[in-house]
Amino acid sequence: MEDRRQYPRISENFVINYRIQKRLIEFSSRTENISEGGACLLTAHCLETGMALDLTLKMPESTLPLAVNGTVVWQSDRGGVRFPFAIGIKFSGMDEEENKKISDYVRSKLKEQPTETSQLP
Repeated sequence: MEDRRQYPRISENFVINYRIQKRLIEFSSRTENISEGGACLLTAHCLETGMALDLTLKMPESTLPLAVNGTVVWQSDRGGVRFPFAIGIKFSGMDEEENKKISDYVRSKLKEQPTETSQLP
């Protein structure tokens, strides 16, 4: 199967709050992975593809949360207890500063990961 991702992802587990746009209730979830272009969220609710969300990312190493918009691009029922659904989010409407914070964070984590050649004897 062809990988259609535009940006590299890192496995990262941190809090992300989301709200369906034009609704008042906010939900808390966790990220499974994140990239410059989006994230995989683990949620207690199944969200429909195409739903527009307001997201608040509480990234490690950052004192202030980032507020971004996103769209649900896929969803999967994983059958877990606390977070049974995985939701693919494509970020949108980010200003340059927010985009840079996510990009810098992802790139710094990618540099920390060992490469295949560094694992050779």
